[in-house]
Amino acid sequence: MFVLNYLAVPATEFDRLAADDDQVDAVHELLESAEYPTTDIDKAWGPLSMVVGESPIMGAIAGTQEWDEEVTANPPALVAEQAAALAAADGAQLAAAANELDSDTPPEYVADAVAELTRFYQAAADRGDAIIIVVN
Repeated sequence: MFVLNYLAVPATEFDRLAADDDQVDAVHELLESAEYPTTDIDKAWGPLSMVVGESPIMGAIAGTQEWDEEVTANPPALVAEQAAALAAADGAQLAAAANELDSDTPPEYVADAVAELTRFYQAAADRGDAIIIVVN
């Protein structure tokens, strides 16, 4: 299973990337540059995505705009909505549900992932950033 990396970029940078013919390479360069905030939730996205269904949280996990099979994005207008959905979610309840589906998934692993995504998305929403998700 792969890891999803999250990159928060200002709205102007998002618009530039969205219009770039070579956006995937540009995103990878930005991710490696450490110019903008990044995070990952290791492989917790897998069990978490099994319990959230089609919701703003699923969009926060996997992205809503597919730029490539390795890169998806959430524009600034959606990031605030996704941050609110994550903040309203019960991380412990999601973790318990994920553990019921797969007992090899420790509940704290998923709860920590929800907390990290919530923190990251809220900070991005506060800045008016977009979030780009890169599969590694």
